Amino acid sequence: LDEALADLDFFFRTVEKAHFNPLARLSKADYASLKERSRSSLRRSATEGGQGSKVFLALTVVEAAAALGDGHTYCHLGWKLVETSQDEPCLPPFRLEWRAGGVVVGEGVPELRSWKGARLVRINGLECKEALRPILDRISGERWEHRMAVFLSQQELYWALIRPVPGPEITLELRREAGQPQEIRLGLVSRARYRKELPAPPGRPDWGFHKFHDNGRVCYWQYNTCLATGQAREWQETVFREMRERRTECLVLDLRFNSGGSDAACR
Repeated sequence: LDEALADLDFFFRTVEKAHFNPLARLSKADYASLKERSRSSLRRSATEGGQGSKVFLALTVVEAAAALGDGHTYCHLGWKLVETSQDEPCLPPFRLEWRAGGVVVGEGVPELRSWKGARLVRINGLECKEALRPILDRISGERWEHRMAVFLSQQELYWALIRPVPGPEITLELRREAGQPQEIRLGLVSRARYRKELPAPPGRPDWGFHKFHDNGRVCYWQYNTCLATGQAREWQETVFREMRERRTECLVLDLRFNSGGSDAACR
């Protein structure tokens, strides 16, 4: 416990030393409360012998970082925190995807394939956003959409570590494009079955991508990070060059998944 508290204090000292403005979204009282609340959580989690869990320490720190309310202060979680000896059912038998401003069912186990694309309305009786709060409250970012995108990119790890759904089953309220919501109950699956039966998701390009519509009149550009490297600048110039060649009239610039970066790249 003493080591965990020292690590937590080191985190807060680093924030106060390196962050450009840690109180941009918190009052002094709120920030002081966050520090004490984090310390109290660690103390309550310790055993009588003063031992604490590395997983709990990690989750406490990422929650404190996320509470600052921006994407500049964050901590990475890794698979080393997940006990390799434990593989009890803890994952939903499907992947989640983001579509048209909401969360939908993506690839799933064979018996769930007919629900692919259905909007996720509720999980265990809670609205989707509320049900995922234990995860999203531990992901840094100014906007809910950005935190959701980070979760979806590493959802297997977040499900396994944070376990937002207790017990062996999950109850979902799903709605297809046309029709009323329907409730289904499913058993959770182990990581071994999850990886075996669910097709790997397509990766989102780090930089982004662009494509043309309406015979080149419209360019859709998903710009995911502002890098000022030579390679990134060359890619940006390629997009503009292709737009000039096609005499593009409209540009749709999608910044929903942009994590920030260099002002020089933006200019």
